[in-house]
Amino acid sequence: MQRRAFSGEGVCTKGSVLNNNSKTDLALKWFGLRLVSPAANKEYGVWRVGTAIPFIRIGLIASILSWVSMPISLYFASPELVDQVLPVTFLLVLPIIFINLAATFIQKARFAVFPLTVITVAVGGSLLIWLMHDVFVYPGANTPYVTAAALTSTFFAFTIYRLPLRLALLAITPVIGTTLFFTLGDFNLQQINSLELGAALNYTFIGLFSGMLICTILDSVTLRNYIHLRTIGTQQNLIRRYIPHTVAEKILGGEEASINVPKRQLVTVLFSDIVRFTNMADRLDPEVVTRVISEYMTAMTDIVEAHQGTVNEFIGDGIMAMFGAPQALDAAEQARMAILSAQAMQEQLPQLNNQWRKLGLDEDLIIRIGIKTGDASVGSFGSGGRLTYTAIGHQVNIAARIQSHCEPGSILISDATYQLVDDVIDCEAKGEVECKGVHFPVKVYAPAVTFET
Repeated sequence: MQRRAFSGEGVCTKGSVLNNNSKTDLALKWFGLRLVSPAANKEYGVWRVGTAIPFIRIGLIASILSWVSMPISLYFASPELVDQVLPVTFLLVLPIIFINLAATFIQKARFAVFPLTVITVAVGGSLLIWLMHDVFVYPGANTPYVTAAALTSTFFAFTIYRLPLRLALLAITPVIGTTLFFTLGDFNLQQINSLELGAALNYTFIGLFSGMLICTILDSVTLRNYIHLRTIGTQQNLIRRYIPHTVAEKILGGEEASINVPKRQLVTVLFSDIVRFTNMADRLDPEVVTRVISEYMTAMTDIVEAHQGTVNEFIGDGIMAMFGAPQALDAAEQARMAILSAQAMQEQLPQLNNQWRKLGLDEDLIIRIGIKTGDASVGSFGSGGRLTYTAIGHQVNIAARIQSHCEPGSILISDATYQLVDDVIDCEAKGEVECKGVHFPVKVYAPAVTFET
């Protein structure tokens, strides 16, 4: 049984559109560090910025605290150095950091977060090395401090900020260059010996290569996490196509217990059926029939769901919808919504028929709709391998029988439904109908349908 009509278009997820060939889109290259599809890589880049932003904020806040504490510490330890540190801190580094931090909170500025982070690392790291070399210590005794500053910048660029490898390398290149400039300069001036030079270069490049390795691992893990989440998103949207939307949301939200065990519940059930559709379908090409029924089911389902109902069965060209479960509605509201939905379904048909005439449809589709409010057993029914969320019981059968007594193009509602809406919806008494399996006639009413045939 078809659960939901659809046209084969892309499956939507949060913030992206997944094509039906998503397995191809998610194929990897470059040792598993890039996606084959350029479009998928672009989507991944946008997603990656969003996942990195919390880490960037933490790193930037830590950097702000570090740079602010520097002149404060110097004020007590070496007051004469404060005047040299303040301009660098408050006129150069902190403005860049604050601009970077602000961009992480502005949705439209998020495209600039990674470039600003690269600038922050490059400028902040290079200036920190300069301070360590020329301001804080005496010449010839500063190499360990310069190396420590380089390693700190490397750690932030490759791990804390979660930058992609190529951007992390771009950010750290000026820092490494500044480190080599001062270290080799000290060696040429014979302020450090070859052993100290070798140790400084060794630690600097060990930090660089270790950072690159960690960053590569993080890149790989992050990309696979994206693929995993995207695959889950595709599967979830497929679930939403094959089962009612409200039921899918309960399941995906971890509330399956609320729909699993059938229970007695007051609901309003709607049945609709296309009049003489079998005869009409015999005169049409199968492709035309498929398109017409698909577009019809899609339009009717959208109307029902817009009125807080649940389409829980497609029975050939018929539709069974339910109001009041799993989305709770009080009796009067579920009856009103069911009738408004039925009216909208009837009123939508002329527009659809105009579209279908271009496909060769030689007569208009006409539907009839029956509605009944009453207690039913509502929940998941079926086997251990397959369940359907629906309502069963005497009242549901009556709703189906009422639909079968409808005049083509009309709506009939039961007396129980009418009593709930008689003060808000105009209805005309239509007498009584005999329903098979019911030992008494059922009073029915016809709500107005305002459309031209």
